[in-house]
Parts: sequence; structure tokens; C-alpha cells
Amino acid sequence: MPIPMSRFILRLNARVIRTCAALVTGWALSACFLLPNEDCLSIGSYGVMVRVVDASTRKPIAPIATVTITEAAYTEILRESGSKPDDPVYMGANERVGMYDLRVEAPGYVTATRNGLVVRRGGRCNHLQPAEVVVGLVATTP
Repeated sequence: MPIPMSRFILRLNARVIRTCAALVTGWALSACFLLPNEDCLSIGSYGVMVRVVDASTRKPIAPIATVTITEAAYTEILRESGSKPDDPVYMGANERVGMYDLRVEAPGYVTATRNGLVVRRGGRCNHLQPAEVVVGLVATTP
């Protein structure tokens, strides 16, 4: 029994796929699978996320740090983000895969480095899989 087109309302989410599979028959069924699944919609995300803390107290260092990533000729100073100004997260490498070296500097602390942070794509939707790091900085004076 054919389905009236008025009942066949397309909404781009996972329910559309299930609705198409349950209601449509024949050639129209294959067109339903061309619709995106809401889990795989294109979203932008950061490849590197860094939280900076004091190594001895494990408390966040207020937004005074400079966080830099490099990969070959690419260099980026990460932006401070987050909803808590006293506990910032530094983010960068937006939608960029690669292997990064990290440098964190803050007044009154020894500079810290980390090498080989890997950012890749993967999973069912091939989304960016970020490198999330907590860096503990050591104070220069106790």
C-alpha cells in the first residue's frame, strides 16, 4: 500500500532513517539511506585541548599560560576557552589531524613540553579524536 507524500515528512535526524526503513518500500527505500544520521553530522572540533595546573597543588593556573603547538612548519598559540575563567581549557588545531609538540609557559613556572600528541580521525563517523592533556607546571620558587 503506497504511503501518501503528505505523511512522508523528512527531518534530518536518526528517526528519519528508521521511519524510511519501516514505511517506504521499493526504490524509495534506497533514497532514505542517503540521508545523514544525526550522529554523523559534520561538526567542527578542536584537535588539541590542554588544561594547565600547578604541579604541586593540582589547582588550575589562572589564565596566564601561553600554550603553543607545533607540527613541522605549522605553529599555533592555543586559545583559552571554557565557561570557567579561573579554570581555562586551551584549545587549538581546529579540524586538523597530525602529531604535535606542545609547549606551555607561565610566569613563575618552569616551561613544560610534551612531544608526540596524536590527533586523528576515526570511529563510525570519522570524527576528530582530540588529544586531551593536563600539564602540571612546576613553580620556579617554592
